[in-house]
Amino acid sequence: MMDSVFSCWSGMRNRALSASGSSRSRAMKYQQSRSLSALGSGNFSVNGRVDRLLELLSEGLSGRPSEGKAKEVPSGSEELYAFWATFAALDLRSLLDVVRWTAKDLAELQEARRRCLLATRPFVLVLRLLLEQWEANLLHSRKGSSLDQKAAAAACLATQWDLLLSVQRILGRLSNTQPAFANLAWEIPARRERYLAQARSFQLLAALLDHGDDRRGVDMASECRGLVQRLIAAQHIVPRPW
Repeated sequence: MMDSVFSCWSGMRNRALSASGSSRSRAMKYQQSRSLSALGSGNFSVNGRVDRLLELLSEGLSGRPSEGKAKEVPSGSEELYAFWATFAALDLRSLLDVVRWTAKDLAELQEARRRCLLATRPFVLVLRLLLEQWEANLLHSRKGSSLDQKAAAAACLATQWDLLLSVQRILGRLSNTQPAFANLAWEIPARRERYLAQARSFQLLAALLDHGDDRRGVDMASECRGLVQRLIAAQHIVPRPW
């Protein structure tokens, strides 16, 4: 029994070290993206142009264009950071001064909102991993005889760590510091709560943007200004590390 316990801890440590090593080269990219949002909004001016908003949201997204179109949504944690850091740094207030709105402006604002909603999907997966899968793992670990409790507890922690590593691959590392393997009973729930806080912020952001069809039927200028106001409000929801 004790051999299985030690095996779980050893395997968990090896997986963590492997993941941290493979992502070490990406840490600098993460930090560069984070520094954008740390400066606050207003770093990238759209100059009152809605098409400029879409251009800026597309910057930093790698990969080949599809059918001649620019890439629309981020793929991978680096691009996810870059997308939301750029979004948070946009100066959208100049769009509130637009006097004459066009159908093209409305379509581009709706497209910007759609891209933001698509970029919140990774956080939905994170919530499923850290809530549904986490709880299922806890329930499974409580089954069995008391003689297997130590082995079950070690296996439970190993599965929890694997779930955190899966989330890390989606959202990136929380910091460049190595996990405290000597105190994983504290380290695991602390990291989980930080990831949950990020995911819930974007869940709120998605709810705000997804509730944007109630202005249909009003005049075009009001609908455009309403979308701009929602995008500005969404900027203030983006959590600080992003």
